Amino acid sequence: MLDAREKVICVIVFLWVLCGCAPGARDSGISPPQSVEQPGAKDSGTSSPQTVKQPAAPKSPTLTIKETILCKITDAAMKEALSKEYIAVSPDYRHLAFVVKRGDKYAVVYDGTVGKEYDEIKINEPIFSPDSKRLAYIARSGNEWFAVVDGVEGKRYGMIFEDSLVFSPDSKRVGYIVRTDEKTAFAVVDGDEGPPFNAVASLGFSTDSQHVYYSGRTFDQGARGYSCVLIVDGKKSGEEYAGSDRIVFSPDWKHVAYVKATDKSVYCVVLDGVAGEIRGIIEKVVFSPDSNHLAYLVKKGGHMMVVDGVVGKEYRDIYGPFFSPDSRRVAYIGDTGEERRVVIDGAESPAYEWVWYLSFSADSSHYAYAARRDNKYIAVVDGKEEPRYTDAVFRPDSIGIVYKGGERGKGEYYVMDGMEGKHYGEVQDVAFSADSRHAAYFAETGGKIQIVCDGLESRQYDSRVRYAGRLIFDSPNKVHAMMIRGDEVLLVEIEISE
Repeated sequence: MLDAREKVICVIVFLWVLCGCAPGARDSGISPPQSVEQPGAKDSGTSSPQTVKQPAAPKSPTLTIKETILCKITDAAMKEALSKEYIAVSPDYRHLAFVVKRGDKYAVVYDGTVGKEYDEIKINEPIFSPDSKRLAYIARSGNEWFAVVDGVEGKRYGMIFEDSLVFSPDSKRVGYIVRTDEKTAFAVVDGDEGPPFNAVASLGFSTDSQHVYYSGRTFDQGARGYSCVLIVDGKKSGEEYAGSDRIVFSPDWKHVAYVKATDKSVYCVVLDGVAGEIRGIIEKVVFSPDSNHLAYLVKKGGHMMVVDGVVGKEYRDIYGPFFSPDSRRVAYIGDTGEERRVVIDGAESPAYEWVWYLSFSADSSHYAYAARRDNKYIAVVDGKEEPRYTDAVFRPDSIGIVYKGGERGKGEYYVMDGMEGKHYGEVQDVAFSADSRHAAYFAETGGKIQIVCDGLESRQYDSRVRYAGRLIFDSPNKVHAMMIRGDEVLLVEIEISE
């Protein structure tokens, strides 16, 4: 029997052990929060320790790839058609159509489905609507030509002019130019025939799709033998004139320009009804994106660029003009026959053997192009030459620049954020997400091609669809392209997960 004092001692010892205070007591598995002092924190003498959660390790990005068969290449005729340049691709790069010839008949293949056969189909057709949902082309049965829009055949005529088929910007309207005999031509818009002329050209729609315009030409016995007039919504607009059929409206539809003859082989540009003072052979009339500037080429022996009435230096040939996105800057390439120079805002670059890929950044503050001198390729950014690289591309945020380096066939690569990427036999056509966070490009090695997204490689393919092989970002982390593997044309969709 324990006396009262021994009982008290036993209770105290029991409680001491129960509370974990005894020497050698083990962790029960429920650890108390660890106190971690914050870097740089000063002890005030009264503050209690901060509880900090350690950051998780970053996850590696992954690619999820989905392949959808757009078309099966079933015979030599389809294989030959896909190797040619006349392949129609929808603006969203999700559909394709092309013309195949089997025997003496022609048919359109739309996403693998072969359409009705005809005696002839215009080889540079078909065309997609801007919203990618409609398809149209021009076909012939016997001696009659007609438009086929969404599989429906239109009225038959003696001739429909090549390259005249056009959709309105909203994709709801369609027009083309027909000829019924040697002296009669007219525009057909939404199935309605316009007034007749001896010739019709430059058929187009306003940017809001509400108006249609074209040039009507009438042959006469005057000094020049013909006269032209602008037709808007089926009615004459402005004076009759002798000159080019070319008509150009500004993007905002507030200005119109055309080329008028002033004398034999001498022309001027007429802007909003006012004839310009510069004379010569006029080529390539272009409005700026904001509709406030007009540029064109005038030929007087050589070519000169005219911007808002100011004439530039003469070259043998000129390529351009290229307006910046904000319309404040204009650039072009001047070719003397022996050398090429880039002209930015009127200032010439040094001389090169060749120049191409001239572009502005999205915010218009930078420009870049690729050049060649002494048979060596150079990337040029804002006038500064980068001999280590062969090309430069701006990201949408206008901050980052992606350089291309190496030599085709011997190892090409892209440099992004200062980091040199993997070397391939050839790299091409880098594309970016709208937020500039992701980049994708084509990489070819050993006759096979892959899509590389943020450094991660897709499966291998035999090739891209010729003239249709572009990478399109549908969202910040989704990109797609058309590829060929074996006898299949594939829509390849890639999702980048972080």
